Amino acid sequence: MDKLTTIQDKHKGFLDNVLGRLTEKCESNEEDLFLCSLIDRGLAGTRALAIVSALDDGDIKSLAYAILSCDTYNFPLLWKIEPRLFKLVLEDHVNVAMIERLEGLDNV
Repeated sequence: MDKLTTIQDKHKGFLDNVLGRLTEKCESNEEDLFLCSLIDRGLAGTRALAIVSALDDGDIKSLAYAILSCDTYNFPLLWKIEPRLFKLVLEDHVNVAMIERLEGLDNV
């Protein structure tokens, strides 16, 4: 019985840890998981919503616009946490503005 209690305590500890790391905006199970993940990792909610909407629509040009609309904090953060989004845009079309923004990053 002690082992069950220990496992249950560990379970509760991990659950409490996860809940403490989530943003209040996305605690509902009704929210889009990827949207919440972007916000939980520090991306602005408005940018995350625009990115997820573009992905949901399958509109790569809108995705590029949403990424390029990121400010000087969110753009490098997005490059760090979700490089696959940039891959989608760069594989779809040559985007001069995207290339120029990426050239301005220190860790590219």
